[in-house]
Amino acid sequence: MSLRHGCNSMRGLIQMQGEIRIVNVLGLQMKHAGDNHEAIFHSVVHLLQEKLVAHKCSLETALVTITLDRHANVRLLDASIVDDATAKTIGENARLFVCGSAPLPAHVHEAFRHRYGQTILERYGMSEALMIMSNPYEGERRAGSVGPPLPGVSARIAGDDGEILGEGEVGEVEIKSPHLFKEYWKRPDATAAAFHDGWFRTGDVGIRSTDGYYTLRGRRGDLIISGGFNIYPREIEELLLEDERVREAAVLGVKDEIRGEVPIAYIVAGESLDFAELEATCRKQLASFKIPRAFLRIDSLPRTALGKVQKHLLPPWTGGQ
Repeated sequence: MSLRHGCNSMRGLIQMQGEIRIVNVLGLQMKHAGDNHEAIFHSVVHLLQEKLVAHKCSLETALVTITLDRHANVRLLDASIVDDATAKTIGENARLFVCGSAPLPAHVHEAFRHRYGQTILERYGMSEALMIMSNPYEGERRAGSVGPPLPGVSARIAGDDGEILGEGEVGEVEIKSPHLFKEYWKRPDATAAAFHDGWFRTGDVGIRSTDGYYTLRGRRGDLIISGGFNIYPREIEELLLEDERVREAAVLGVKDEIRGEVPIAYIVAGESLDFAELEATCRKQLASFKIPRAFLRIDSLPRTALGKVQKHLLPPWTGGQ
């Protein structure tokens, strides 16, 4: 029943009507592809372009899927991977682009719209509740936001002490939904901890606008408390990613004898990028306590099969740069 309700909500959201067919562009196993990732992805883009054009007139809805191994670094905004003409063709022959699994930085949202002529529809869900919120199919698809709750879903923002917060205040997102799970299998303690007065605690920190759009700031467990100040890693990560030379960025807190915790940044970028430039950018645009204590260069961020960054698998900081 929960699954049916969730599927009906999504069907209505993206206006699926008539025949629904899936265009499965290519399934790739790339664990052993080595340096061939970009060459293989060129082929994926070519197939995507061909199949969208070929099916444009015959499909009411095309769900285009690209399955890439988690080690592949897909850069749809990189002109050396997808040229402008190809991006334009893909955009013209697709009805909808949807983003989920991890928050989409606002500048990436805008850059995609500029290159592909399409505004990504970002939505928010989780295993325990299926889809929770979404930007509308018709209406404003707000960059950086996951939109308002879906029909039938109630949401609120709660503070550390369980108090209900108002618009513009940062706290944990709590929800009620007809497609919410019942319990964690044989884990009564975890189930009890996941609910607050009958509301499910998502573990995501967010803020609600005056018109009901929610913006996620990160996972509650990722919050960094430095000298009594709250630091939300996503704010720093999005600033770092505005530098086009930074391919990936992750910020987490490490123990500090004086401040309790301090942020450090893991950066995926070429050797030509001088971290002093990133630090200077942070000093111009962030409060002093939010500036990363160190910038560490790594080859790639560890991710799940769905693309979520696994910060607990990042190499430990030893005190240097």
